[in-house]
Amino acid sequence: MSDTEEYEKELGLTIATLPSDASPGQTVKVKLANGVDASYVIPEGAQPGQQLPIRQLAPDVEDLTVELDKSDESSVIGIVIKGINGLPTGPYIVECDPSGQGAKVFQPGDELRAIRGVNKKSSFNENLVGAAHHTASDLIKQAIGKLTIDIKRTKSAPVVPILLNGMLSKRSPKSLVGLHAWQQRYFELSTGRITYYEFVLVTSGVPTPVVVPEEKGTILLSNLAGVREDRTHEKRFDLLMANKRLFQLSAATKVERDTWVKGVQAVLLAALSAQTRGVALEPKAAGEPTPPAVEEVEQSMRDEAEDAPAEPEADLKAMAPMSVKQDDETLFWRL
Repeated sequence: MSDTEEYEKELGLTIATLPSDASPGQTVKVKLANGVDASYVIPEGAQPGQQLPIRQLAPDVEDLTVELDKSDESSVIGIVIKGINGLPTGPYIVECDPSGQGAKVFQPGDELRAIRGVNKKSSFNENLVGAAHHTASDLIKQAIGKLTIDIKRTKSAPVVPILLNGMLSKRSPKSLVGLHAWQQRYFELSTGRITYYEFVLVTSGVPTPVVVPEEKGTILLSNLAGVREDRTHEKRFDLLMANKRLFQLSAATKVERDTWVKGVQAVLLAALSAQTRGVALEPKAAGEPTPPAVEEVEQSMRDEAEDAPAEPEADLKAMAPMSVKQDDETLFWRL
């Protein structure tokens, strides 16, 4: 497994390489790691040939059931499946042969959720979510006759380029008197939002324990008034909300702090410029409501902070997840 494939799997990102004639503001097509076709707008400052992480926002999906008919084990369906051990999803269709039977019912990006049919030995009814990567392939190859497959199809996939990402420590607003509760979170900055994740250990429904990023909160730039360096701590910085409240964050080093401050400042200026021109820099996730009030964002952070440790600072580099490769097909996080 390549470094890019590991990065995509661990963080749920697709790594796109900008074309040689790329320019800011241009719309570029990209095939996501799950086979879905999407497009994104090249952000300011991006350079031709640069590798850019792409995050898929909540897609618009539908659940479908499709049927295939295999006369015998040697029947060719004409599809290519991508499955990776350890993730709580089913395998994906990444390619369909236009001349094959599969192209009539599948399309790239379809996630296989369950499969039912018969083979020479017995009937089967298998859940494919979190199953070993080869399970779906083996069952399809061995099936004879009618084969029924439940799929989840992406109808639209809004995506955003990630301009900055990494581990930061977030001060909880639900701190005890005299103590500061800090939580380690993985943060991403895009052209319209700052999103933070917690790495959660998943043990049920997967063949091997795996740690996946779970979204814990989003700060829309429409709710953000500015960013400033902390006056007394060289690793900390503050996000100033529209109602003059603060989100207090801390990086592992002063250099990383400065990078985040400059990055957020640049994105805010770009967003303000786009707003005056009536241009949307970023699509909405499927079902995304009107931007929440600042008070709602802060309440979400308080709810998320109930089990926060009471520590003045944390060693972010020590807390960063470590990838552990057990074999060529299994990769999980060790915290």
